[in-house]
Amino acid sequence: MSRSQLVIRAVIVASAALALAMTRPASKITILPLELIVIGLALFCAWRPDGYTGLVVVLAVALNWVLAVETPMSAWSVGVAGCLALFHTSVAAASVAPSRAALNEEMVRRWLSRLLVVAVLPLPVWLGAYLISDLGPGPSPAVFATSFVALSLAGFWLHRRTLSD
Repeated sequence: MSRSQLVIRAVIVASAALALAMTRPASKITILPLELIVIGLALFCAWRPDGYTGLVVVLAVALNWVLAVETPMSAWSVGVAGCLALFHTSVAAASVAPSRAALNEEMVRRWLSRLLVVAVLPLPVWLGAYLISDLGPGPSPAVFATSFVALSLAGFWLHRRTLSD
Protein backbone atom coordinates (compact mmCIF):
# COMPACT_ATOMS: atom_id res chain seq x y z
CA MET A 1 0.00 0.00 0.00
CA SER A 2 1.31 3.45 -0.87
CA ARG A 3 2.18 5.98 1.83
CA SER A 4 -0.60 8.36 0.76
CA GLN A 5 -3.15 5.54 0.92
CA LEU A 6 -1.94 4.61 4.41
CA VAL A 7 -2.42 8.20 5.55
CA ILE A 8 -5.92 8.36 4.07
CA ARG A 9 -6.87 5.05 5.69
CA ALA A 10 -5.61 6.31 9.05
CA VAL A 11 -7.73 9.45 8.61
CA ILE A 12 -10.79 7.24 7.98
CA VAL A 13 -10.43 5.61 11.40
CA ALA A 14 -9.32 8.78 13.20
CA SER A 15 -12.20 10.90 11.88
CA ALA A 16 -14.79 8.32 12.99
CA ALA A 17 -13.16 8.09 16.43
CA LEU A 18 -12.99 11.89 16.71
CA ALA A 19 -16.70 12.16 15.84
CA LEU A 20 -17.45 9.83 18.74
CA ALA A 21 -15.11 11.76 21.02
CA MET A 22 -16.89 15.02 20.16
CA THR A 23 -20.20 13.45 21.10
CA ARG A 24 -19.09 12.78 24.67
CA PRO A 25 -18.92 16.41 25.93
CA ALA A 26 -22.43 17.03 24.62
CA SER A 27 -23.93 13.84 26.06
CA LYS A 28 -24.89 12.64 29.50
CA ILE A 29 -24.43 8.97 28.65
CA THR A 30 -21.89 6.90 26.78
CA ILE A 31 -23.09 4.05 24.60
CA LEU A 32 -19.89 2.02 24.61
CA PRO A 33 -21.19 -0.97 22.60
CA LEU A 34 -22.32 1.33 19.78
CA GLU A 35 -19.00 3.22 19.89
CA LEU A 36 -17.07 -0.05 19.64
CA ILE A 37 -19.21 -1.06 16.67
CA VAL A 38 -18.44 2.28 14.98
CA ILE A 39 -14.69 1.83 15.50
CA GLY A 40 -14.83 -1.75 14.20
CA LEU A 41 -16.78 -0.66 11.13
CA ALA A 42 -14.37 2.25 10.55
CA LEU A 43 -11.44 -0.18 10.66
CA PHE A 44 -13.19 -2.42 8.15
CA CYS A 45 -13.96 0.64 6.01
CA ALA A 46 -10.28 1.61 6.04
CA TRP A 47 -9.42 -1.89 4.84
CA ARG A 48 -12.20 -2.02 2.22
CA PRO A 49 -13.35 1.55 1.45
CA ASP A 50 -15.30 0.73 -1.70
CA GLY A 51 -18.48 -0.67 -0.17
CA TYR A 52 -21.45 0.49 1.88
CA THR A 53 -19.64 0.24 5.19
CA GLY A 54 -18.94 3.98 5.19
CA LEU A 55 -22.66 4.70 5.04
CA VAL A 56 -23.23 2.37 7.99
CA VAL A 57 -20.51 4.20 9.96
CA VAL A 58 -22.14 7.57 9.30
CA LEU A 59 -25.56 6.22 10.30
CA ALA A 60 -24.13 4.64 13.47
CA VAL A 61 -22.43 7.90 14.50
CA ALA A 62 -25.70 9.74 13.87
CA LEU A 63 -27.59 7.15 15.92
CA ASN A 64 -25.07 7.53 18.72
CA TRP A 65 -25.64 11.32 18.64
CA VAL A 66 -29.42 10.99 18.67
CA LEU A 67 -29.43 8.49 21.54
CA ALA A 68 -26.77 10.14 23.71
CA VAL A 69 -27.25 13.89 23.31
CA GLU A 70 -30.14 15.77 24.90
CA THR A 71 -29.41 19.10 23.18
CA PRO A 72 -29.03 18.32 19.47
CA MET A 73 -28.29 21.98 18.60
CA SER A 74 -25.11 21.85 20.67
CA ALA A 75 -22.06 23.44 19.09
CA TRP A 76 -20.48 19.99 19.29
CA SER A 77 -22.80 18.97 16.45
CA VAL A 78 -20.76 21.15 14.11
CA GLY A 79 -17.59 19.30 15.12
CA VAL A 80 -19.24 15.92 14.66
CA ALA A 81 -20.53 16.99 11.24
CA GLY A 82 -17.03 18.14 10.26
CA CYS A 83 -15.59 14.78 11.32
CA LEU A 84 -18.21 12.98 9.26
CA ALA A 85 -17.39 15.17 6.26
CA LEU A 86 -13.71 14.30 6.68
CA PHE A 87 -14.62 10.62 7.06
CA HIS A 88 -16.73 10.69 3.90
CA THR A 89 -14.06 12.50 1.91
CA SER A 90 -11.35 10.12 3.09
CA VAL A 91 -13.40 7.05 2.19
CA ALA A 92 -14.13 8.49 -1.23
CA ALA A 93 -10.47 9.33 -1.82
CA ALA A 94 -9.33 5.88 -0.69
CA SER A 95 -11.79 4.16 -3.00
CA VAL A 96 -10.91 5.93 -6.26
CA ALA A 97 -7.58 4.20 -6.79
CA PRO A 98 -5.97 0.85 -6.01
CA SER A 99 -4.29 0.67 -2.61
CA ARG A 100 -0.83 0.63 -4.22
CA ALA A 101 -1.47 3.83 -6.16
CA ALA A 102 0.04 7.01 -4.83
CA LEU A 103 -2.32 9.96 -4.78
CA ASN A 104 -0.87 12.92 -6.63
CA GLU A 105 -0.83 16.48 -5.35
CA GLU A 106 -3.54 17.64 -7.75
CA MET A 107 -5.99 15.02 -6.52
CA VAL A 108 -5.29 15.82 -2.88
CA ARG A 109 -5.78 19.54 -3.56
CA ARG A 110 -9.13 18.90 -5.27
CA TRP A 111 -10.40 16.64 -2.48
CA LEU A 112 -9.34 19.10 0.21
CA SER A 113 -10.96 22.05 -1.57
CA ARG A 114 -14.22 20.11 -1.88
CA LEU A 115 -14.00 19.08 1.75
CA LEU A 116 -13.53 22.70 2.77
CA VAL A 117 -16.63 23.76 0.84
CA VAL A 118 -18.73 20.93 2.27
CA ALA A 119 -17.47 21.57 5.80
CA VAL A 120 -17.95 25.36 5.77
CA LEU A 121 -21.36 25.63 4.10
CA PRO A 122 -23.41 24.09 6.92
CA LEU A 123 -22.02 26.55 9.50
CA PRO A 124 -24.36 29.43 8.64
CA VAL A 125 -27.29 27.01 8.51
CA TRP A 126 -26.45 25.67 11.98
CA LEU A 127 -25.95 29.18 13.34
CA GLY A 128 -29.30 30.33 11.97
CA ALA A 129 -31.09 27.28 13.35
CA TYR A 130 -29.35 27.72 16.70
CA LEU A 131 -30.31 31.38 16.92
CA ILE A 132 -33.98 30.78 16.22
CA SER A 133 -34.23 27.56 18.26
CA ASP A 134 -35.42 29.63 21.23
CA LEU A 135 -38.30 31.15 19.26
CA GLY A 136 -40.59 28.23 19.94
CA PRO A 137 -41.23 24.59 19.25
CA GLY A 138 -41.91 23.11 15.88
CA PRO A 139 -40.25 23.21 12.51
CA SER A 140 -39.47 26.52 10.91
CA PRO A 141 -40.36 26.79 7.21
CA ALA A 142 -38.20 29.91 6.91
CA VAL A 143 -35.08 28.11 8.17
CA PHE A 144 -35.79 25.12 5.96
CA ALA A 145 -36.33 27.25 2.86
CA THR A 146 -33.25 29.40 3.51
CA SER A 147 -31.10 26.35 4.16
CA PHE A 148 -32.40 24.58 1.07
CA VAL A 149 -31.75 27.57 -1.19
CA ALA A 150 -28.28 28.20 0.29
CA LEU A 151 -27.18 24.58 -0.01
CA SER A 152 -28.67 24.28 -3.53
CA LEU A 153 -26.77 27.35 -4.69
CA ALA A 154 -23.59 26.06 -3.08
CA GLY A 155 -24.03 22.67 -4.75
CA PHE A 156 -24.60 24.35 -8.11
CA TRP A 157 -21.49 26.49 -7.63
CA LEU A 158 -19.41 23.47 -6.62
CA HIS A 159 -20.70 21.47 -9.61
CA ARG A 160 -19.80 24.28 -12.04
CA ARG A 161 -16.40 24.68 -10.40
CA THR A 162 -15.76 20.95 -10.73
CA LEU A 163 -16.63 20.99 -14.41
CA SER A 164 -14.18 23.82 -15.05
CA ASP A 165 -11.29 22.01 -13.28
